Amino acid sequence: MGNGLQHYNFEIKYRKGCNNQVADALSRRSYPEQPDDENEVAAVKGILPADNDQSSKVQKSAQDYSICNNVLYKWFQKRVRVDNGEKWIKQLCLPQALREDALLSYHDSFVGGAHLGIERVYHALSLKYFWPKMHQSIENYIRSCDRCQRIKRDTKGKKPPLNPLPVDTTFERWHMDFLKLSKTNEGYSYVLLLVDSFSKWSEAFPMKTQEASEVAKVLFREIISRYGAMKCLVTDLGRNFVSNLVNALCEMLNITRHHTSSYHPQTNGLVERTNSTLIQAVRAYSDKDQNNWPNKLPGILMAFRNSPSTQSTEYSPFSMVFGKEMNLPFDASVLPKDNLSKDAKHHLEEIISNLKITQDLAAENIKLKQAKMKERYDKNTKIPEFRLRDKVLLKEHVVPVGRSPKLVDKFNGPYYITDCGPNFTYKLRRCSDQKEH
Repeated sequence: MGNGLQHYNFEIKYRKGCNNQVADALSRRSYPEQPDDENEVAAVKGILPADNDQSSKVQKSAQDYSICNNVLYKWFQKRVRVDNGEKWIKQLCLPQALREDALLSYHDSFVGGAHLGIERVYHALSLKYFWPKMHQSIENYIRSCDRCQRIKRDTKGKKPPLNPLPVDTTFERWHMDFLKLSKTNEGYSYVLLLVDSFSKWSEAFPMKTQEASEVAKVLFREIISRYGAMKCLVTDLGRNFVSNLVNALCEMLNITRHHTSSYHPQTNGLVERTNSTLIQAVRAYSDKDQNNWPNKLPGILMAFRNSPSTQSTEYSPFSMVFGKEMNLPFDASVLPKDNLSKDAKHHLEEIISNLKITQDLAAENIKLKQAKMKERYDKNTKIPEFRLRDKVLLKEHVVPVGRSPKLVDKFNGPYYITDCGPNFTYKLRRCSDQKEH
């Protein structure tokens, strides 16, 4: 290059680098291309941490690994005593590309898998294999397994927090349900049971059918005409309760309808508990043919109304309605008679005063009991994190005819959430056929 430049007349001037940003190739010295020798030159994979403690930990952990026939193994010390000391397990370090196949074999496969749980799959794999964060990846894999979610009990699932119903006054909110008993000679097979939410006053009517027309008749003739139109009526989603006839009656009288969600009778727990107590009482007094239970209902209801509600108001339903305690036949022969010399106005004022005191104290007792119940219940609850359009599975409650309940999937679906209602209730639509649930 130097001999070639001798033929030119030129002057060399210094130019700063900042003013010579577009330098041509002649201003740069070229070097011959070097061969790529992997045996001598390689990229640095990593370096020891600068911190001495961290560096010592890395060096110490490296002692657990060895290479045999170009395969990396990890030595794991299992806490099992053998004759010559503790047992060491040789774990093959499984590369990323083979981990999913290992999980399929040890969890999904019919031969050796059987959809076992997280710990059993982890311990089975760890006897032979190792990879970083192995337990976490196994847990994520099994928790996302569609088949496992359908067939296993949700042991990790928690109920949402308790939402007690508001405290009303007497006969403002009634709870209604049907109870099926043995069929009598007169044709009665059912009991229509209604319970006042505040006073716990109970009414029970023997019924031959569960037809909506009969429900509407009893509701108006025996409840509304006697105690007035309630503000709210709580029932399940039975066809007889959500019929056009019952809905029309409630709409005409401005009665708000509240329905329990499917397969969740706890919302209507008051009448469910009364159902249980009523069955027990009927069992105690029915004859061998179980044919006389309709005649026993009035006496049983009398006992219910006379008995204080120890789990709620601590007062008897009778006293909360009438401002005085009920007299039983035994009381008439033992207790002194009331002084009847009072005038009507004084007597009325005394009843009103007693009612106010009783109902105020009862309302306070209900709130205290609800607060204690909520505190106990909420210890093992969790606020659901479901959102609109989320895909979910639904617990299976109906076993198809001819199939064993023990072998039916515990959950079905998937569904997606179309609406998020109050108190953690949701409307669902099945993904396969768009049917609402």
